[in-house]
Amino acid sequence: MQPRLVTPGAMVALTRRATLRQAFLAPWDPAVGESWLYSLAWAQQRTGLAIHQTALVANHHHTAVTPTDRELAEATRSAHRDMSFAINELLLRHRRPIARAVFDPRQTNWTTCVDVEAEIKRLLYDALNVVAAGLVERPEQMPWGHYFGFEQWLKGPITVKRPELEHFQYRPEELTLELTPPAKLYRAFRGDVPKLVAYLSEELEHQIADVASKREGRPARGLEELLTIDPWSKPKTLAEPRWRRVPTWAVGAEGEVGKQRRMRSSLEVQAHRADNRDRVRQLKAGDYTSPAPHASLWLRVFHKLELAETGPDNLLCTSYPTLAQVKVELEEERAREAKEQRAAERRRAEARRAHQLEKRAAHRAKQREAKREERQAARSARAREAAERHAARHETTHRGPKPVSAHHALAPEPEVDAEALASLTPRSDSRREPADPEPTREPDASPTTHAEAEAATSSTDRGRRSGDPPD
Repeated sequence: MQPRLVTPGAMVALTRRATLRQAFLAPWDPAVGESWLYSLAWAQQRTGLAIHQTALVANHHHTAVTPTDRELAEATRSAHRDMSFAINELLLRHRRPIARAVFDPRQTNWTTCVDVEAEIKRLLYDALNVVAAGLVERPEQMPWGHYFGFEQWLKGPITVKRPELEHFQYRPEELTLELTPPAKLYRAFRGDVPKLVAYLSEELEHQIADVASKREGRPARGLEELLTIDPWSKPKTLAEPRWRRVPTWAVGAEGEVGKQRRMRSSLEVQAHRADNRDRVRQLKAGDYTSPAPHASLWLRVFHKLELAETGPDNLLCTSYPTLAQVKVELEEERAREAKEQRAAERRRAEARRAHQLEKRAAHRAKQREAKREERQAARSARAREAAERHAARHETTHRGPKPVSAHHALAPEPEVDAEALASLTPRSDSRREPADPEPTREPDASPTTHAEAEAATSSTDRGRRSGDPPD
């Protein structure tokens, strides 16, 4: 018998057949399912084992659990023992021969799921088993206690009443059985249990359709026939050969990744068994202080030995976080992501604010530039107008006399007495050459003042316009 290897935090698929493959676990009595659920609830209450799913087929059961330490052996022993007592008591009640050992004397098959893909495949296989065996067309058609769908993870704990059997008469009247999703699956879906349930339900529907298409017209037995089945009946299929090797671990990944995981898991199991044999020899030699190989159940439970440290890259000889630890981690991650999201939102708001400020500053600069250009244009216009006015004044000053209009051209130009004008012009420059001396006049004949000269000139002009000859 090979030593047990228990990986804390990893899902383990449990399977155990009834003795001689008898239909002791079929729903031939309503108390069969009730006794099984009560036995599981009692084992969970005593050991704290995490239970994910259970399904009772006619001659064996499938149960998915996750151990956290060394409670798996005690939980399976307690559940199978209580179920054996209950089945024997029910057989006596129905006046049928008792079975004594209800379950097969071989050990309970433990299959450790290494990765998430293996957990998904195993959960779907356990749920589909009653359909593949031809008992019912759909798993939910099984009686209460023989199957619970994935929706039970959303409904919460199950209240199990105590069966009316003598073996349970000193137990509590009600127990609570809690079905929870595996920690790895919970982590893979980031705590979104409705999404996980929807995914598994959809995959289960596809597999049910495949099984129905391969049945080739052979109908399922149905619930009515199952309720009347004989507990001592056997299936018509061939028995499994006892020499067949039963795997203790399962890898669900495909391709190169799955190949590497299978190789590593196989090497870890071989190394663990060799280390366990060496430690047993040391124990027989009297060494009770050295630690046992990691994940060793027998040495830990029966000899109370401490476990050695595990390697960083191990898949089986290691420990995984429990569901409670995963929930705490996810809460911390969500808080951290929320904090990062708030920080990113603040950065985006600051960036938007900075962009708005830059845009506003650019707009103001553009406005200032426009105003500056307007002022420059106004100054240029004023300078241009000033230049035009200056040019106009300069042209008016230097272009000569204005052209004579037609009205003024018809009028004769009046003749001016040169002598009178010369007498009126003052001598401002003494350097000029002296003019000819004026002829002497009588003192009483020429005007003596400037006013008298102007009066004389005007009278002379009036005489010329009237046509009178000058004096």
